[in-house]
Amino acid sequence: MGHLDGVFEALHEKEARAEELKLLSSIDITAFHCSECDRFYEKHPSLCAHNKHRLRKAPIKKRFFLCGNIGCTGETAVLGLTAPREACDRCGEKLWRAKGKGNTAAAGDGKRGGVGNLILSISESNRNADVSTLYA
Repeated sequence: MGHLDGVFEALHEKEARAEELKLLSSIDITAFHCSECDRFYEKHPSLCAHNKHRLRKAPIKKRFFLCGNIGCTGETAVLGLTAPREACDRCGEKLWRAKGKGNTAAAGDGKRGGVGNLILSISESNRNADVSTLYA
């Protein structure tokens, strides 16, 4: 019985960590920035290194989002941006909810724990605009 108690305790700890991860809206990471591509990469970009692009390490935020389309379970993460640029891979919608923000009541349907208000994706034309009002 002692062995089973250890297994159940390990499973309980793993489940608790998974629940904590569901509530995260962002994490601080160290990413690689390519000056020529003007992109952040979570891992060392071998193609950029092969092409002799200038790479530097930079501390940035990785933000997590859920698709805002009712019934869609699409998720995405962005590096160094305040909102995703692309549409959802599953449904094509460009509305996103910040994962981990607010509570279940903020989701409207109560089924998606810890999500925030709807925000529009950032298109190339307005990606440098002030989007701080989206997170008020």
